[in-house]
Amino acid sequence: MPVSNPFQNWTPQMVADHNARKLDERRNYRNSPRPASLPAEQPKPAQGQPLERPAPRKKPRRTGTARRARIRFTFYAVRPCDYDGYTVKELQDLCCYAGLLDGDKWDQLECDGIRSEKVHSKEEERTEIVIIT
Repeated sequence: MPVSNPFQNWTPQMVADHNARKLDERRNYRNSPRPASLPAEQPKPAQGQPLERPAPRKKPRRTGTARRARIRFTFYAVRPCDYDGYTVKELQDLCCYAGLLDGDKWDQLECDGIRSEKVHSKEEERTEIVIIT
């Protein structure tokens, strides 16, 4: 069944008029004022406000001469990985956030070592952090 073309009987003048009308409609639509947006069903929360307030950080306790704390990590895993596979930065940051360390800068903390031990079951897997002040 052949497809009929509704524009087959149009003259070139009719096509030009049609295109000019469509162009005018597009220009008028772009320049027309936009309708006001519909209100949201639920109000949006205030921007920039956290859902929970962070715990207050403890001030570093400085007593006498500054001594570097030493920290040692021991990872117990069924499938131990290479030493470069362990990232201890997050663990150090958590110790600082919990107030166990004064800070993790180079003059406040030194790494005493990262050890990896093999265990036989998932129940035995753990991470031990030893802090020597």
